[in-house]
Amino acid sequence: MHYFCQYLIEMKTGAIDIHQPLGHEVKRLILVYNQSAADYLIKSLNRNEGIHQARLCCKRIRSILRLIKPALSAKHFKEANQFYRIQAGKLSEVRDFTALSDAAEKLTGSMHSEASKHYLTVFIHQTRTGRIRRLRSFSKSDVRQQVIDDFMKYPVQIKELILNSGSEKTLKTGIERSYRIARRGFLVAEYALNAVQLHEWRKAAKYLWYMLEAVSFLHPTTNKAYIMGLKRLCALLGTYHDLELLQRAIETDLHIPKINQAGIRGSIRNQMKRIRQKALLEGALLFLSKPRQFSDTLFGSYRLKTSHCNKGKC
Repeated sequence: MHYFCQYLIEMKTGAIDIHQPLGHEVKRLILVYNQSAADYLIKSLNRNEGIHQARLCCKRIRSILRLIKPALSAKHFKEANQFYRIQAGKLSEVRDFTALSDAAEKLTGSMHSEASKHYLTVFIHQTRTGRIRRLRSFSKSDVRQQVIDDFMKYPVQIKELILNSGSEKTLKTGIERSYRIARRGFLVAEYALNAVQLHEWRKAAKYLWYMLEAVSFLHPTTNKAYIMGLKRLCALLGTYHDLELLQRAIETDLHIPKINQAGIRGSIRNQMKRIRQKALLEGALLFLSKPRQFSDTLFGSYRLKTSHCNKGKC
């Protein structure tokens, strides 16, 4: 079993325990992900996967901060959110090389021209070579050690976080706000052809996904099904983003003949169009409810269950 999974099991759960003080639970989760991010960079034998997982830990922490934002001072939220955004940014370059090579590999099978296939094969080799160089450089660099040191020192600031309101109200407000942002992203994406706007929608959907995992005590069956839908949506939008990165890389490559470039770009555009359509269909199901209705459904089910338990009917 992967040491991170084992770590979460040892910490009992990767979700908030509603029976514990919210401030305690929030700090516990952030500390788990903070330590795990450092562990990934220190211990992972697969450096690329270690960097990827460390970035995910940062995103999960930022989702928790958004979840409890209504109960945090503006200063505490800004400082903590900025810290983890900066650390994730320092780890992002290697991820871009991985995204490019993966997107090019998936695209190769759809190409009919042997010349285009050959170009993509060379492109994949070059990006993987570039990724290996970056990994080696990063592993030996001061940046890697600085990121690890920053993670190891930051628990002092985490322990100083103070929440100034009750748990259920805070969580409900945080989820409703996150859902509203993700739903707005969907409504914009219905008419937007801009890859940046679809990427923003993906980020909002991911924050909502991670939040709902943190509050798994809310209507577990409905919550789990909804999270699976968000995962499918984010996978589609992630592929869309990777193809957009690939398209930009090919457009600026002076070594590819124009006729091959046109064929590859056309194939990329067709795939992006299909993926966008699938994402919009998924989004139409996920964001059918209005924000208040969505949060009321989640918390209403939890209150009903709690009421039955208090009456001895669990």
